[in-house]
Amino acid sequence: MSVALDTNVIQAVLQPKHVFHLRATQTLESIRSGGFCISAPVYTESLAIPNLSRTSLDEFLAEVGISVDWEISQEAWIQAGMARIVHLERRRVQGNTEPKRLLVDFLIGAHALTRGLGLVTFDPSGYQAAFPALELLP
Repeated sequence: MSVALDTNVIQAVLQPKHVFHLRATQTLESIRSGGFCISAPVYTESLAIPNLSRTSLDEFLAEVGISVDWEISQEAWIQAGMARIVHLERRRVQGNTEPKRLLVDFLIGAHALTRGLGLVTFDPSGYQAAFPALELLP
Protein backbone atom coordinates (compact mmCIF):
# COMPACT_ATOMS: atom_id res chain seq x y z
CA MET A 1 0.00 0.00 0.00
CA SER A 2 1.29 3.42 -0.91
CA VAL A 3 1.29 6.06 1.80
CA ALA A 4 0.64 9.78 1.42
CA LEU A 5 2.94 12.24 3.15
CA ASP A 6 2.03 15.61 4.61
CA THR A 7 4.25 18.62 3.95
CA ASN A 8 5.47 18.68 7.54
CA VAL A 9 7.02 15.22 7.05
CA ILE A 10 8.88 16.32 3.91
CA GLN A 11 10.11 19.43 5.70
CA ALA A 12 11.26 17.46 8.76
CA VAL A 13 13.25 15.01 6.66
CA LEU A 14 14.92 17.77 4.62
CA GLN A 15 15.88 19.91 7.61
CA PRO A 16 18.32 18.09 9.94
CA LYS A 17 17.71 20.61 12.76
CA HIS A 18 13.93 20.19 12.57
CA VAL A 19 12.40 18.98 15.86
CA PHE A 20 10.85 15.98 14.06
CA HIS A 21 13.81 15.16 11.77
CA LEU A 22 14.78 11.88 13.44
CA ARG A 23 11.18 10.77 13.85
CA ALA A 24 10.40 11.58 10.19
CA THR A 25 13.47 9.75 8.93
CA GLN A 26 12.69 6.68 11.05
CA THR A 27 9.05 6.70 9.99
CA LEU A 28 9.93 6.77 6.30
CA GLU A 29 12.44 3.96 6.75
CA SER A 30 9.93 1.79 8.62
CA ILE A 31 7.19 2.04 5.96
CA ARG A 32 9.34 2.42 2.84
CA SER A 33 8.30 -0.90 1.30
CA GLY A 34 4.83 0.27 0.29
CA GLY A 35 5.96 3.40 -1.53
CA PHE A 36 5.18 7.04 -0.94
CA CYS A 37 3.02 9.58 -2.66
CA ILE A 38 2.49 13.29 -2.21
CA SER A 39 -0.35 15.31 -3.60
CA ALA A 40 0.18 18.37 -5.77
CA PRO A 41 -0.57 20.68 -2.81
CA VAL A 42 2.19 19.02 -0.75
CA TYR A 43 4.62 19.47 -3.63
CA THR A 44 3.62 23.14 -3.92
CA GLU A 45 3.99 23.75 -0.19
CA SER A 46 7.33 21.93 -0.17
CA LEU A 47 8.71 24.37 -2.73
CA ALA A 48 8.57 27.00 0.02
CA ILE A 49 10.84 25.06 2.41
CA PRO A 50 13.70 27.46 3.26
CA ASN A 51 16.94 26.94 1.32
CA LEU A 52 15.39 24.28 -0.92
CA SER A 53 15.42 24.66 -4.70
CA ARG A 54 12.97 22.97 -7.01
CA THR A 55 15.82 20.86 -8.38
CA SER A 56 16.81 19.75 -4.87
CA LEU A 57 13.20 18.87 -4.06
CA ASP A 58 12.82 16.85 -7.26
CA GLU A 59 16.10 15.03 -6.60
CA PHE A 60 15.05 14.22 -3.03
CA LEU A 61 11.68 12.88 -4.16
CA ALA A 62 13.31 10.68 -6.81
CA GLU A 63 15.98 9.43 -4.40
CA VAL A 64 13.47 8.43 -1.73
CA GLY A 65 10.95 7.09 -4.25
CA ILE A 66 8.19 9.58 -3.57
CA SER A 67 5.82 10.03 -6.48
CA VAL A 68 3.74 13.16 -7.03
CA ASP A 69 0.07 12.68 -7.79
CA TRP A 70 -0.79 15.76 -9.83
CA GLU A 71 -4.46 14.84 -10.18
CA ILE A 72 -7.03 15.70 -7.55
CA SER A 73 -10.40 14.15 -8.27
CA GLN A 74 -13.70 15.95 -8.19
CA GLU A 75 -14.67 13.80 -5.20
CA ALA A 76 -11.56 14.96 -3.29
CA TRP A 77 -12.36 18.61 -4.00
CA ILE A 78 -15.92 18.09 -2.76
CA GLN A 79 -14.82 16.22 0.37
CA ALA A 80 -12.25 18.93 1.11
CA GLY A 81 -14.93 21.60 0.82
CA MET A 82 -17.41 19.71 2.98
CA ALA A 83 -14.78 19.03 5.66
CA ARG A 84 -13.84 22.72 5.65
CA ILE A 85 -17.49 23.71 6.15
CA VAL A 86 -17.74 21.38 9.17
CA HIS A 87 -14.46 22.77 10.52
CA LEU A 88 -15.59 26.38 10.19
CA GLU A 89 -18.92 25.60 11.86
CA ARG A 90 -17.14 23.77 14.71
CA ARG A 91 -14.85 26.79 15.18
CA ARG A 92 -17.85 29.13 15.24
CA VAL A 93 -19.67 27.04 17.84
CA GLN A 94 -16.51 26.78 19.98
CA GLY A 95 -15.92 30.52 19.84
CA ASN A 96 -13.00 30.23 17.38
CA THR A 97 -10.81 28.49 19.94
CA GLU A 98 -9.87 25.67 17.55
CA PRO A 99 -6.92 26.55 15.28
CA LYS A 100 -7.97 27.77 11.86
CA ARG A 101 -7.00 25.38 9.08
CA LEU A 102 -6.00 26.27 5.54
CA LEU A 103 -7.85 24.91 2.52
CA VAL A 104 -4.67 23.09 1.48
CA ASP A 105 -4.88 20.92 4.63
CA PHE A 106 -8.33 19.75 3.60
CA LEU A 107 -7.11 18.99 0.07
CA ILE A 108 -4.21 16.92 1.42
CA GLY A 109 -6.53 14.90 3.67
CA ALA A 110 -9.24 14.47 1.03
CA HIS A 111 -6.68 13.40 -1.57
CA ALA A 112 -5.33 10.66 0.71
CA LEU A 113 -8.81 9.53 1.71
CA THR A 114 -10.21 9.31 -1.84
CA ARG A 115 -7.09 7.49 -3.07
CA GLY A 116 -7.34 4.98 -0.22
CA LEU A 117 -3.97 5.98 1.20
CA GLY A 118 -2.82 6.25 4.78
CA LEU A 119 -1.40 9.67 5.70
CA VAL A 120 1.81 10.33 7.60
CA THR A 121 1.60 13.70 9.35
CA PHE A 122 2.86 15.46 12.46
CA ASP A 123 -0.51 17.23 12.78
CA PRO A 124 -2.86 14.29 13.33
CA SER A 125 -5.57 16.10 15.32
CA GLY A 126 -6.54 18.40 12.46
CA TYR A 127 -6.85 15.54 9.99
CA GLN A 128 -8.58 13.28 12.52
CA ALA A 129 -11.27 15.87 13.15
CA ALA A 130 -11.79 16.62 9.45
CA PHE A 131 -11.51 13.05 8.11
CA PRO A 132 -12.37 10.46 10.78
CA ALA A 133 -12.16 7.62 8.23
CA LEU A 134 -8.63 8.58 7.12
CA GLU A 135 -5.93 6.21 8.39
CA LEU A 136 -3.24 8.28 10.09
CA LEU A 137 0.15 6.65 10.39
CA PRO A 138 2.75 7.37 13.05
